[in-house]
Amino acid sequence: MTKLLMPAVLVLLSSFILSATLFADAPEPKAYLFFALGLLVLLGLGAYVFRQIQKSIRYHMNKPAD
Repeated sequence: MTKLLMPAVLVLLSSFILSATLFADAPEPKAYLFFALGLLVLLGLGAYVFRQIQKSIRYHMNKPAD
């Protein structure tokens, strides 16, 4: 169930972004580039935080109890 949640969230977010840009007035191409780069940075940071949380949980699960 949780494996299907992330693709569903990504599809929902991309549909919001695409619908907002389709109905807006056409901005300069630099604005699209800046927006896309910002989204890529946020996606990268989100993936980094997710991986760090996974590593932390695995470490604490495998750590022997004191």
